[in-house]
Amino acid sequence: MNHNDESICKACNKLMDPVLYHDIRPVGASRYTCYNFACPARRGGIWTRSVLQNDTGIVEQQTTRRNDGSYYDMAEGRPSQGEANVEKIAKAFIYIANRDFGTDYDGFEPGPNSSQRETGHDCAITSSCSNVSLKLQITRALPADEYQKQGEDGRRAISITAEDAAGWIMKAIEKKTSRASPCIALVIDGMDVPPISFMADAIAVPQNRQVLDAQKWHSIWVIGPLDLRQLGGYSIPKID
Repeated sequence: MNHNDESICKACNKLMDPVLYHDIRPVGASRYTCYNFACPARRGGIWTRSVLQNDTGIVEQQTTRRNDGSYYDMAEGRPSQGEANVEKIAKAFIYIANRDFGTDYDGFEPGPNSSQRETGHDCAITSSCSNVSLKLQITRALPADEYQKQGEDGRRAISITAEDAAGWIMKAIEKKTSRASPCIALVIDGMDVPPISFMADAIAVPQNRQVLDAQKWHSIWVIGPLDLRQLGGYSIPKID
């Protein structure tokens, strides 16, 4: 198969994909983005995105990686409220899971009504080809105080270290622990906070590992604009 030069990453020589619909890419980059997690150019520099107002409350975002490995994250707009992020996360999960794990998801089914969702699942992703599905419980990575502050101010400008990212991820997991089920995957929504998925490996310390090992979810994932990362263990994101 022939590919044009624009679709080949010059840093790692891997085939790139078109950017996702929420459109995050390095400043000045083409319409393709490198999704090779080991790419030497992947975590450096500045990332920007512009989002349609009716897709999410975040309309402009810029994330800069500093020399010490931390990130400076700026966003304009108010974050989505309630369960408004469920369909967006499900679609992104489908896209990245199919791309990175070879699944064949192509459908989305809403979960129970709102009064039951906290004890069940938010949605299920399905495959019409292999007749498999995976129920998802989705929780935001952004801490409640930061979420509320951005909702009031309409903007965010924060520094995020690896320790911050690890703490936010673990809090997101712990607040859902009582609702865990081996038939449901927990998905931590870092779509509006790119450093969360960039630094997801920061949770791999002994005290966090004990908490992860005790979880009763089918699996736990962190999803960001570029990645779908599993926390603890390893499994293909599907249930037969």
